[in-house]
Amino acid sequence: MNIFKTSATSLCVALILICGVAAAPASAAVFDDGVSATAIGETSLGAPEIGNEWSAVAYGKGLFVASSDYGPMTSPDGIKWTLRTGGGNWDRWSSIAYGGGMFVAVSGGADNNAMVMTSPDGINWTLRLPVTPSDGSSGDGDWGSWDSITYGNGLFVAVSLSGHDGSPNQVMTSPDGITWTFRPSGVDNKWISVTYGNGLFVAVSWEDVPNPVMTSPDGIIWTPRAAGSGSWSSVTYGNGLFVAAAYRGTPDTNREIMTSPDGINWTLRHAPSSGLFGGVAYGGGRFVAVSLDGSNNQVMTSLNGINWTSRTAVAGFWNSVTYGGGMFVAVAGSGGSQGGRLNPNRVMTSPDGVNWTLRTEPVYDPSNVFTISKVKVKITKKFIELATRFNLPSPGIITIKATTRKGTKIRTRCEESLYVTQEDPSLVTMTCKIVDNGRRELRKAKMTLTVRTTFTPGRGGKLATKTQTVKLAKRR
Repeated sequence: MNIFKTSATSLCVALILICGVAAAPASAAVFDDGVSATAIGETSLGAPEIGNEWSAVAYGKGLFVASSDYGPMTSPDGIKWTLRTGGGNWDRWSSIAYGGGMFVAVSGGADNNAMVMTSPDGINWTLRLPVTPSDGSSGDGDWGSWDSITYGNGLFVAVSLSGHDGSPNQVMTSPDGITWTFRPSGVDNKWISVTYGNGLFVAVSWEDVPNPVMTSPDGIIWTPRAAGSGSWSSVTYGNGLFVAAAYRGTPDTNREIMTSPDGINWTLRHAPSSGLFGGVAYGGGRFVAVSLDGSNNQVMTSLNGINWTSRTAVAGFWNSVTYGGGMFVAVAGSGGSQGGRLNPNRVMTSPDGVNWTLRTEPVYDPSNVFTISKVKVKITKKFIELATRFNLPSPGIITIKATTRKGTKIRTRCEESLYVTQEDPSLVTMTCKIVDNGRRELRKAKMTLTVRTTFTPGRGGKLATKTQTVKLAKRR
């Protein structure tokens, strides 16, 4: 976790940060010179008005599941969504697949080398750590950036932009989503998407290279394949055809689609417009591709994968699309502009891929995750120290501020802030010390401190606030 001190009053002279320490809330206590302190109240207010950055969506077991940096959300119909609590740090979870009764998500670079998360129901999630690589190297170091996962023939297969510690192990497989084995790829490319169809796993590469496709009948032994140039971002299978969409196709030709009946022989196809396509899916007899760019025509559809038509949809950074239960569902990393204002809703649905409706996503509320202990007060002959522990749900600014009130006059006794730049689920302890005249004044009289702890998400929004009052007994 990276932290930077942002501000402090002259009364705050100490700051302690402890990661990975779990503790129960403190109760009333008597400290070293006989002064008692009791936490006598707590309230929580506020929720940031921000949208989540949805990176992937999948369908299985009658449920749509989408992932973001803040955690997953689920929907039985693609219309009404519920935020779920992840099993750990949902940092850069880039792809979700369903198979064998299990949802499995992979990470593009999560903390703690936690590259896999599984759930039997899309609601309750468990972090998984891969086992020893097949090349015999240790399980330490950089685990790589895993960007896509699929399920086929009883096997989960994930592909990576970068292998474990720079090795050629850019594929990993699992029969159950829990126990994983690293596999060498057919060629060292930036593999960004994988699918399964007609008895074959097919992966495409982000790099514009001579062999941007690789195939495998079993997910273990891979063979590179020649195909059209472009930065291919997504691949799917449907109606006897593999279809890949490109973030950037062949220059100046709008050839941002390529198709193959067997995953080996590929043909470039013309898109109706150049659109930075980030996701493609098949369902209901139609292929649908969604774009990360464009004002209105951010969707295109095809009945055969060859001839494509642009469709009007709400502007947004559409990352992923899937099909299930008679519905296409697309999710976005950010909302587009609508009526001159930023649109926070990042889900849209369509029964046919042609007519799209924007859906209201649940608003991320950090107070559901931002937990805080009761304030612990330590009083000595040199200082009064206020300490509280909290769980930080995402990057942002955390502040502790203690005030007293006499009549209408409110006086700040100490204040301390931190900016945390990395997500970390660990409990953090933050302290604020009252010294000199402030300490002496508080010790002379029976006073009440109001301790306000706030969290501001780094991506903007309202504060999540928790306020406690601490009553100091007069010194005996």
